[in-house]
Amino acid sequence: MRIEKTEQGKTKNGLRYYLFPRTGFGEQMAAVLVQRGANHLFWKGRDGEKICFPQGTAHFIEHKLFQQEWGDAFARFTQNGASANAFTDGDRTVYYFTCSDKFTENLRLLLDFVQKPYFTKEDTEREKDIIVSEITMYEDDPMWVGYYQMLECMYGKHPFPLIKDIVG
Repeated sequence: MRIEKTEQGKTKNGLRYYLFPRTGFGEQMAAVLVQRGANHLFWKGRDGEKICFPQGTAHFIEHKLFQQEWGDAFARFTQNGASANAFTDGDRTVYYFTCSDKFTENLRLLLDFVQKPYFTKEDTEREKDIIVSEITMYEDDPMWVGYYQMLECMYGKHPFPLIKDIVG
């Protein structure tokens, strides 16, 4: 198992891609990395205006993108024999899948739902409750609590989003 010649380039719409062909693997994987995460609370608008987002926005969008007008992207990946997921950390949000078959079909699905968000008022309200529930779950995990307490000790009043600030 070795990495063959790595390829990289840009799509017509400017999306950078990297291909890492590997021999000897039964599964294939693709990921889309969005260079916005939990720490990105500000954005410069087209007119130079500073836009401020509430803490948790990147994670909220991570969840919402899987809900499309045509249905649930997770269900579509499963129908295609793929396993999909996503995560948000401080600097990025990553959407990815693994599969043994139908790689091109799953890649098109991934690129489609990540580039075409679909939000309804009802789904947005329902998702707020899901995110709050997830945050509460993290607050019940001693390792996460300790990690965030360590960050608070290190950075004090720095605008690093802490779970207690998101909820409370």
